[in-house]
Amino acid sequence: MDKQPPKGLLAVLSEGSFSTPTNDQIFESWLARRSIDPFDPLSPEAARPYRSIWTSWCKHLAETTALSTSPEHLWLDAQAIDLQRFLFFGGIQPARTGRQDVSEISRHRYWRVIRSVYDFAIDKHFLTTSPASNLSPIDTPNYELSSGQIFHNNDWQKIVEAIPTGDGRWDTRNRAILYLIMDAALTTAEVATLLTSQVKTHSRLVSLDLDGPRQAQQRNITVSATTSKHVRDWIDVRAELDDPKKAPRDALFLTQKGHAIKTTGIYHLVTKTIGRALSDSSTLLSHTGAQTLRNTRLVAWLNNGVPGHEVIRRAGFKDGKSFRGIREHIDPSVMPRLEPRHRQEPD
Repeated sequence: MDKQPPKGLLAVLSEGSFSTPTNDQIFESWLARRSIDPFDPLSPEAARPYRSIWTSWCKHLAETTALSTSPEHLWLDAQAIDLQRFLFFGGIQPARTGRQDVSEISRHRYWRVIRSVYDFAIDKHFLTTSPASNLSPIDTPNYELSSGQIFHNNDWQKIVEAIPTGDGRWDTRNRAILYLIMDAALTTAEVATLLTSQVKTHSRLVSLDLDGPRQAQQRNITVSATTSKHVRDWIDVRAELDDPKKAPRDALFLTQKGHAIKTTGIYHLVTKTIGRALSDSSTLLSHTGAQTLRNTRLVAWLNNGVPGHEVIRRAGFKDGKSFRGIREHIDPSVMPRLEPRHRQEPD
C-alpha cells in the first residue's frame, strides 16, 4: 500500500487549495511531499529541525526586512541579499551552547533546507526564482555532508581503458572482477565470496545467485553480455586450476596460490587500476576505490532510465535510503533533491 501523507496536510498538499500560500502553508505543503517520498520519507519527528530552520528564516525576514507583502507571506518576496544576511550575519544560532561562531556545516544545512522549500514552490508555480539559487558562488555554503563520490565520464573511460586486456590467466581473472564491480555494481565482499555454484551460465548471459546476511542482499541478477563474456572466460581458465586429485574448490575467484581471493586483494586490484588510469589526472579523488566505482554505476543506471526500484533490487538495498550519499549526483528529474538529516554539529 502506498504511504499516505498525514491527514492534516492533505488540504495543503492539494493543488489549487490556496492561491498564495502563507509562510506556514508552503512549508507544510513541502513537508507533505517529503512525508511520502518513495525513497526516503521524512517522519514528523525527523521534520522538527527542518521546521525550526524555516521558522527561523521567516522570523529573520519579519525582523530585518521591509517587504511589501503581509507578515503571513514574507517568504514570497525574499531576495538573495536577505538569505545572505540570514546565513552570515546573525540569522543562525550556533548548534552548540557556548559557541560564538557558526560552522559551515550549519550554514550549508540551513541553505539546503531553504533551497528545497523554494524549489518546491517554483515547481508548484508560486514563484519563478529562488533566493537560495540566486546567491553568488562566494556566498553559497559549499560544505557537502557525506556525499558519495563518483567518477565523471572522462575519468570513468580512462579506468575502463586501464582494465587488463591480456590473455594470461590473472589478467582474465582481474578483468572479470573489475567488470563485476564496474558493470554489475557488486561489492568487494560479494565478489570475494562468490561461489562457482552461484554462477549460472545460459545461452549468452550469466546470472548470479547472490547471498548476504540481509534479505535484500539475497537476489538474482543477470549481468551484461560483456561482463558475461569475461566471467565465462575466467570460468574456463579456472577449470584448468583445479587439481583432479583434490576436492574441487568452491570459490569462484582464486589467488595464484589457489586460495579464495580476499577483499583486500580486490581492494589492491581496484586501487592499482584506478591509479594507473588517473596517474596524470588532477581530478584523482582521495579515498576512491571499489565503492566509488559502484556509486558511479548506480548513478548511471538511475540517470539512464532504470527504475529506482530495480536499481534498489540490483544493488541489494533494503530501500531507497541507501541512495542518500549519491543523491547529489542523481538527476533531479529522476529523484528530487533531498535535504540531509539533521546532524549534531561536531566540536
